[in-house]
Amino acid sequence: MQPNTPAVPAGLAAFLGLALSAVGFQHPASAATTGPTFDSAATGFIAYSVEADRTWVHTSELRLNPLLDQVALTHAYQMAEGNYLFDTPALAAVVGPLVAGWRALGENCGNGPTAAGVNWSFVHSPSHLANILGPYNEYGVAAVRSGSTLWVVEVFADQA
Repeated sequence: MQPNTPAVPAGLAAFLGLALSAVGFQHPASAATTGPTFDSAATGFIAYSVEADRTWVHTSELRLNPLLDQVALTHAYQMAEGNYLFDTPALAAVVGPLVAGWRALGENCGNGPTAAGVNWSFVHSPSHLANILGPYNEYGVAAVRSGSTLWVVEVFADQA
């Protein structure tokens, strides 16, 4: 049996809360005040979805290319930090030095609250789906979370 403890009056509770804050007992910063972070689970889901979509229509498998992953990650961070959705300017100039002998390139950029939602948007957009199912043999993917928004980039290449 626990002893009875008197209730702390609301005014006193508020005062104690302010007093503790004044001496440094503050709550840690919320996630909303931190910068964008790599979301490995969402990245894995997006990569799996690309392969599943290609398998569904009997299109050849793609190889994950860590250099294209880095291109995708860099661009996802750029979008998240600027809170603005845009394609990589001069994709060929960015990918060219990394993927020797490429013959074709494509990119999907999207954002939303979940990886499933972004993937749904990609497969229901003719131009994005054309990239997912396109004549490529390598790809890179990255997802970055900023607050409640997930920023996703898929980069596709056909390397000779």
